[in-house]
Amino acid sequence: MSSANKYPAGSLNIAAIRDALYDWCYSVTRGVLSDDGEDIIWRNQSEPLPARPCVTLKLIDGPRPIARDPNLFFGDVGKPFNAGMQQEATLSVQVFASTRIENDAQAQQIAFDLNASLTRQSVLDQLKLAGITIQGLGAPKNLSALEETEYEDRAGFEVALGLAQNIQDNPATIGTINIGRIVDGQELSDQEVNLP
Repeated sequence: MSSANKYPAGSLNIAAIRDALYDWCYSVTRGVLSDDGEDIIWRNQSEPLPARPCVTLKLIDGPRPIARDPNLFFGDVGKPFNAGMQQEATLSVQVFASTRIENDAQAQQIAFDLNASLTRQSVLDQLKLAGITIQGLGAPKNLSALEETEYEDRAGFEVALGLAQNIQDNPATIGTINIGRIVDGQELSDQEVNLP
């Protein structure tokens, strides 16, 4: 799934956002995880994990508008207007690796690699095509722990995303007005004026 030129920049499209974030994760982990990408999933609460090692992605907060400024409307007279609106969301990235205790650094390494890749301009340019910017980048945390009877090698971090959205509206506009002059109850002139 490539998001390059697939969606217009500025149009808030959740599918485009998810595609772009999946593509980013896949490009960084290919070769470390399996090459088919089936070990990267969008995860809901309590959804089963694929075979380990794997990465789960989840928008845990947002998208939500940052501001609603009516002065952001722009466009040509007589044509639809656009309103630029900035949104934000939080992406949770969780990495699950082996349950063998001797391999306890794999999840953390994958998390570090994913986190570091979000500072590369080529990655930022790809995300921008889907209207995504990185507003904040949390440090990877080692979340490894004993889970019931197995050791869980796990790491994770959060990313604050800025999302661009253009909302289109087609407000009515006044194109011409009539100007009349009346003196002592008599209409002296009537003129139609085009507005710019």
